[in-house]
Amino acid sequence: MTVSILIGIIFLLAGIFILSPGLSSAMRIRTQVGRHPSVKVIIGFISLIILISVILKEHWYEELWRVVVFVAFIFALLQVISTIFTMKFWDGITDFVRKHPLVVSLVMIVLGLLLIAPLEWRF
Repeated sequence: MTVSILIGIIFLLAGIFILSPGLSSAMRIRTQVGRHPSVKVIIGFISLIILISVILKEHWYEELWRVVVFVAFIFALLQVISTIFTMKFWDGITDFVRKHPLVVSLVMIVLGLLLIAPLEWRF
């Protein structure tokens, strides 16, 4: 199994989970855990490691899974940086997911299908 397929499956499962009824309790737990400074440091450190490992390969931008991982973890870093100063951004994302689960789920499912599909990027 390639990394692209694995990440695609993760996105598909996340898209399905967002539509599940247990989402509100999971979002409450996510908000509580995200308030601890040690969690912010750990998430920031892991995000940096993953970003560096993705962009170390020459022509990393030619593989779709690397671009998706790059964008997702840049977003994660921005989220961690913003929560150091205020929790409003973190709570805003949680509220958006609660209010619009279908939109978020569709985006996750489309990304998952794009990562699983055998597409070739030719420039």
